[in-house]
Amino acid sequence: MGDSYIGYKAFNKDLKCKNDFQYEIGKCYEMEDKPIICEHGFHYCNELRYLFVYYPSNCRICVVKAYGDIISNNTKSCTNKIEILEEIEVSKEDRIRYVYANEYNYTYDELQELLSKPFNINDYINDEAPEVRVAVARQGYGLDKLVNDISWLVRIAVAEQGYGLDILINDKDPDVRIAVARQGYGLDILVNDEDSWVSEVALREKEKGLK
Repeated sequence: MGDSYIGYKAFNKDLKCKNDFQYEIGKCYEMEDKPIICEHGFHYCNELRYLFVYYPSNCRICVVKAYGDIISNNTKSCTNKIEILEEIEVSKEDRIRYVYANEYNYTYDELQELLSKPFNINDYINDEAPEVRVAVARQGYGLDKLVNDISWLVRIAVAEQGYGLDILINDKDPDVRIAVARQGYGLDILVNDEDSWVSEVALREKEKGLK
């Protein structure tokens, strides 16, 4: 069967990926075409930490074995033959710490030390990197504070949790108001938003609800 490599692959709650392809644990998948990263093939990460560069913090995670033709960049790999071995659990605390380690480019040994430390959510809620605060919000931590975060990226993550929509509907940033509309909140107000993009998204969401 040739060389094989163990890696980690992220899925949504239904064990599907971004192209909506359905996977099952214990099965092997193969395609004839040569893999091309970000275009064609079965993608996975060589290290668990790098999943959180590409995928939401609440993704399901499986250990995989890659065969066949494999191409890699620094953080992601792609193959035309992959086996889904088993699903693993990664705690909310460690997911946030992985994001933190990616943001600050920790070495392997530094990452292990970070993961071994007691978890203090306040260290991450107040982190200077908005990407880390986004990860915190996506795990449902500290939303009462992060709803007023200075970064619009963080406020979007809060809206995606369905929290503070009555506050965020009036947010100064249109991207945040779009996130509110996509939650189906305040559509009668947002269809008349001064920003045409916001109003168009709100109208689409409203029409969806009528079907």
